[in-house]
Amino acid sequence: MSENKMGKYFKYAIGEIILVVIGILIALQINNWNEERKEKESLNAIYNLVISDLESDLKTIPEILKYNDNKAPLLKHIIKGNLSLNDYYTNDKYYNLIGGSEDFSLKTKGYEQLRNFNGSDFSSNEVQIKINDFYEKYNTRLEGLNELALDDLKSNYAYWKENFIWYPDYLIGKESSGFVNYSIENMDYKNRVANYFFLNCGLISEALEEIKIEANKILTLLREKTSD
Repeated sequence: MSENKMGKYFKYAIGEIILVVIGILIALQINNWNEERKEKESLNAIYNLVISDLESDLKTIPEILKYNDNKAPLLKHIIKGNLSLNDYYTNDKYYNLIGGSEDFSLKTKGYEQLRNFNGSDFSSNEVQIKINDFYEKYNTRLEGLNELALDDLKSNYAYWKENFIWYPDYLIGKESSGFVNYSIENMDYKNRVANYFFLNCGLISEALEEIKIEANKILTLLREKTSD
């Protein structure tokens, strides 16, 4: 009789243990689901920030392209050797044509957060690999181009400062016959215009056009990912 009671007790105890274990496993699974849900929500928030960055960049890029496109015909006119005194009378944009440029850098707040996120996977996650490749490639490319453009401007101003008495007037936007004569007659100016055109209307505009295409591809992927 006592053995029968003991057997029932053991069965009851084992049943209780099994129920406890099952309860623990269910709790762990629920916790895992919650953690996965939180991680997905955090990752989607980062993706949405990347989307916002890219959308902002895609609004800025056309403005810079337009800036360069508007200058291109005037620059080509000079490069072809057609600049004349009358051009200055009819279009005041000739006066400070190569005195400045528009630089551009990608917004990287979302990308930086993705890089620092524990759940990031740049080795096998297709979307994250493409995001990383995009920013690694174009951040480096833009940094180099912006540096070249800045060095070009510095070179122009340094040369003019050391060699021409009209330089102070040029800086304050005051019309100077000295600068006009230099720009029309001196081959040095034509060379500087050609260099400016090559960098800004050539290399930089080409890079921005390429970035537009690739950024839109990333946006399509991210919008699909965040809508899941």
